[in-house]
Amino acid sequence: MRYCALSENKILILKKTLLLMKTLKRFLPYIIAFLIFILIPVIYFAPQYSGKAMRQFDNVQAVGMYSAVVDHVDKYDEHPSWIANMFGGMPSYAIHLDRPTDIIKTISNYFYFLGDPAAYYFMLMAGFFIMLLCFGVNPWLSIIGAIAYGLSTYFIIIFQAGHIMKIIALCYVPPLIGTIYYTYKKSFWIGAPLFGIFTVWEIASVHPQISYYFVLTIVIMVIALAVQAYKNKQVRSFFISSLALLITGFLAIGANSVYLYYTYDYTQDSTRGKAILMEEAGQNAASQKSGLDKDYITAWSYGKMETFNLFIPNLMGGKSNGGFSSDGEVNSMLRKYANRREADSITAQLPGYWGPQPMTSGPVYIGAVMIFLFVLGLFIVKGPNLWWIIGATSLAIILAWGKHFMGITDLFIDYFPLYNKFRTVSMILVVVELTVPLMGMLALNKIWNGDVPKEVLKKSLLKSLYITGGVALFFILFGGMIFSFANDVDYGMGMPEDVISAMHNERQSMMQVDALRSLLFVTLTFGLVWFLMKNKLSKNIFIGSMIVLVLIDMIPIAVRHVDYSMFSEKKETANKSPMTNIDREILKDSDINYRVANLALSTFNDATTSIYHRSIGGYFAAKPRRYQDIIDQYLSKMDMGVYNMLNTKYFIVKDDKGALGLRTNDAAFGNAWVANKIEFVDTPNQEINSLGLVDLSNTAVVSNEFKSSLGNINLEPNINDKVTQVEYKANKMVYKSSLAEDRLIVLSEVYYPKGWSSTIDGKDVEYIRANYLLNAIVVPKGEHTIEFSFEPPHNSLIRTISVISSTLLLIIMAAGIFITRRKNKLIDKN
Repeated sequence: MRYCALSENKILILKKTLLLMKTLKRFLPYIIAFLIFILIPVIYFAPQYSGKAMRQFDNVQAVGMYSAVVDHVDKYDEHPSWIANMFGGMPSYAIHLDRPTDIIKTISNYFYFLGDPAAYYFMLMAGFFIMLLCFGVNPWLSIIGAIAYGLSTYFIIIFQAGHIMKIIALCYVPPLIGTIYYTYKKSFWIGAPLFGIFTVWEIASVHPQISYYFVLTIVIMVIALAVQAYKNKQVRSFFISSLALLITGFLAIGANSVYLYYTYDYTQDSTRGKAILMEEAGQNAASQKSGLDKDYITAWSYGKMETFNLFIPNLMGGKSNGGFSSDGEVNSMLRKYANRREADSITAQLPGYWGPQPMTSGPVYIGAVMIFLFVLGLFIVKGPNLWWIIGATSLAIILAWGKHFMGITDLFIDYFPLYNKFRTVSMILVVVELTVPLMGMLALNKIWNGDVPKEVLKKSLLKSLYITGGVALFFILFGGMIFSFANDVDYGMGMPEDVISAMHNERQSMMQVDALRSLLFVTLTFGLVWFLMKNKLSKNIFIGSMIVLVLIDMIPIAVRHVDYSMFSEKKETANKSPMTNIDREILKDSDINYRVANLALSTFNDATTSIYHRSIGGYFAAKPRRYQDIIDQYLSKMDMGVYNMLNTKYFIVKDDKGALGLRTNDAAFGNAWVANKIEFVDTPNQEINSLGLVDLSNTAVVSNEFKSSLGNINLEPNINDKVTQVEYKANKMVYKSSLAEDRLIVLSEVYYPKGWSSTIDGKDVEYIRANYLLNAIVVPKGEHTIEFSFEPPHNSLIRTISVISSTLLLIIMAAGIFITRRKNKLIDKN
């Protein structure tokens, strides 16, 4: 009996051990993937763990943009919703949104456990891995595709620039697309709720341009799946899945209602909205086109031949600022004119890039390995995935050409909703960075599963080798004949002719070396897949070899643009610009709410001044429309009447030697003044033009739309009339008035009709617009307290919608998991 009991215990232990090993084997690729996705960014961004960071231009500007919000929250324990440190004043939710009700968004905070920036690249790879799993790709193969996506050169480059929101948006796009596919092909109970949650995170990344491009991609994919459903007579199933996606997508929009509503609300009054001023006499303002100017939209257009740098990174020289080797032909030639140190310094600044874009930090290199696999996929991947990937890839490349293919570009700018709100059309190549490795992994998956007849696979492999290898070989042999390797910038730098010639020669050499490099990786990839097909390579060795090959392909190109040398101690790279002696001198002023114009830098495209002062300028991609009009017509031309109207008390200037200086403007009008004359006008053009024709310290220019609001005001000057600002917060301003008669008071605060409320002695009164840009208010005679306060419109309602939508989406997710588990248990029982 004892023997039997012991045997039974051993058998039980053995069974448990076998079950554990089986479970471990099942989850092993996911565990390995998780560790790899941690290890790669941790090693690549190792300096972040030794207290170092990189100074990034956009982050420096971002600190200037939202520093006033942070300071306000610290001081008053409230979010202001309005800032006065840029462009005279604008809604802060356009820059720094208070989102305490975004329940699902807060969950994503746990994904950043690796810290900045390693966490972003972990998320890029993990997100792509999830997408590939949703497409049914083997988890071991999914690791390869995820690494290739995460190390795409463009993603590394945009980190250097500080485009963090763009990176975050690119983290959530792959799983979002994957869950859509999973909903249609596997289960809407799991797929649709996950789609909703990933959509919440995607929208919350606040990069609508990236999201927009992938909406186009998703539309193409869904159309392809719809056609297949129709052919297979699965319309009912397709309709149910579509309905599930629409419901959870709608809830995702609701969960982001705070961001979406206020972004939309502000956009209407920004440079991304409809123009206010009429372009030609007699043209109705309502007929003016909204959005950005076409030249501005297409300024960064990818060249048609430049597209090949997705395959050959230095096809057009790499990056604008640098790119030449310190021991190359250019440096050697410069040493004829300068010593070694000077030659090295000049070499590091010369533009390696010679393509058609104004400038670039580097190519959108996807990897020669992935390009080969993509071409292979064109031959062996079938069905809707083939057609939607070809369609999305082709459209993205054509739209990236921008001004070099205006037929399609004009069509999208003029007729596709919102497309004219975005600039830098080349950014749409992020779609190609997703579709290329996706197609490649779908191709490998078919080979892995033995779904491709060997004879078909053999022919397809050879065709792919001939195409990709042939392209690389073409540039090696004939690139020097078809390209000049020169651009207009070269001849405007004042360099000697032999140095310019050396630049052209070295650029040609860079192209040929990288073309040879790509040819090598194509050949190696071909060889690995060929040996796998011939069963001369085990699957384990194939996976390991492919991972190593992708790493060797991608990392050296990434290191050209971001390496350890770019990191330094955080105190040196702090994105908050240090306070200067000029700043300290200005801050000694105890007056309330004066403004500062920093003419020592790009006044209206730099936010560093806004860190310490209420700046006349700033940095933001969607400036207030009326303010931009004032910049264009007056501030950029140094019209002192308008500067005075904006209470610009201090000007920071730079002398011929580059030294900063400070000028005080005693003519600034102050925070408020009495209008002794009113100039009524009919149109916005008349309103803004009149600012240059009248004495703004005495005359208010008012549109006739506000004429009925003025009542019986007195316009006779009275030296005893007095208006003084007694309290200032970004979202609350209080004035005291002492007037002999009812008067119109002009305030040096930017007019914005959505959210501001005005009271006199606690009673609500109307305020109007004066001088095209400013607030004005009729104040009765006697002594009164005037108060302006700002509260985002419909704030309570919008936040309630956010909470309800988030809660419903989480409930649906829980229900989906419960129903799926129940179904699986029933299947197991049967």
